[in-house]
Amino acid sequence: MAAKSLVHHSGVNISVRKLTYRKDDTRYTCYEVLDYSSGRRVRHQRPTLEEARAKAREVAECLATGKREVLEWDDRQRAEIRQALRYLEGSETEIDRACAIFTSAAKLVSADEIVAACRAWHENRQKKRLVPKLVSDAVPEFLKRRDQKVSARRYRTDQCYLGIFQKQFGSHFLHEVTTLEIKDWVTTRRWSPKTTNDAIGLVRLLYRDAIERDHAVENPAIIKREKLGTGDVGIFTPGEARRILNAVEDRLKPFFALTFFSGLRKEEASRLSVAQVRDGLKSGSIFLAASLAKTNRSRNVPVCENAKAWLERYLPASGPLLPGDWSCMSRLDELPGYAARKSGVPQVRNGVRHSFATYFLRFSGDPAETVKQMGNSLAQLDRHYNSRAESVTKEAAQEYFSIMPSLSAKIIPLGDSSTALKTPDDGGADRRCKSTEQ
Repeated sequence: MAAKSLVHHSGVNISVRKLTYRKDDTRYTCYEVLDYSSGRRVRHQRPTLEEARAKAREVAECLATGKREVLEWDDRQRAEIRQALRYLEGSETEIDRACAIFTSAAKLVSADEIVAACRAWHENRQKKRLVPKLVSDAVPEFLKRRDQKVSARRYRTDQCYLGIFQKQFGSHFLHEVTTLEIKDWVTTRRWSPKTTNDAIGLVRLLYRDAIERDHAVENPAIIKREKLGTGDVGIFTPGEARRILNAVEDRLKPFFALTFFSGLRKEEASRLSVAQVRDGLKSGSIFLAASLAKTNRSRNVPVCENAKAWLERYLPASGPLLPGDWSCMSRLDELPGYAARKSGVPQVRNGVRHSFATYFLRFSGDPAETVKQMGNSLAQLDRHYNSRAESVTKEAAQEYFSIMPSLSAKIIPLGDSSTALKTPDDGGADRRCKSTEQ
């Protein structure tokens, strides 16, 4: 016995028949869905009318959309889909969208970690509200804020590094850039270890600022620093230092004398005024304010006897210690080359500062006092100057701090410093640096 009904879905009618039959004196009922989508009749039997009607709608949907392969799914596949649809009940997310989200998440973490990762993200977002910001917008804003905090030279360097970073990641949001992408970026640049560390350190500052402004949640630029090679320290002999001091024009002699015979960096010395130096001559030490120091920490720099002699003879009445036409950063960097051309002494990278550190360490034998005057650390002293200082003699160190201004303008010829011309103001090898005698 059969009772027929039609299911109308998506413009398609599907026949459902109720069947009753006996088996072993037991009466059974089932419902049959007739499917002609394959060109031949296929019977799908279900135990209940509700399941049969659901199957009929499925057949009608497949016939209407042309997706007949769905009808070939087995019962296990259909059960999984039905279960997935139950999970999505009450959600506005369609099953295809849910599958796409899961696939993307599974590329970042394992399937078992997705829920935990979402929970951690949710808890973090309650504390920090993410405000997406493109790298192309963030870099100029960061540089504008940094402009008043660093020197002109440092600012030019920052513009260079971040300009390259912006060119690479400008279309990315800050929070989308990964640590691996930053590592690959610096690798392609083929920079030296020092330059690599400097560039990554600046990007790290960019992200620290971005996190404070809610443009990023974590800092992808926290990367292990490259190991730096210990380059050899180059210094001038006492005779070469004397030749340079005598060769440069008189208005530059105070600046060169102060950098040769004190722990001041050339950038720090260039920021001093004549008035500050005169105060230092009276007290015996020049006070370098934190705002003038590279390390942003104030310190006192003692004035040695020979430095005092040069300053008293050539220091102008007022104004800046370094003449204005030399005080801009680009011109300041040209001073070593200028001194080399005037004196004939080959240029040595950071030779003036390295010379002071090497000879003073050898002369005084006091590492703590040396780093105090130079404004650096004992680690830097040990890395760069200890071995170099041991290679110079005590007599050479004494001669270095005995270089006095000459009464004549005659330039001392290159060669062994022991053959250099002596003047009544030379003071001899027994003259000592005031700071060492104290």
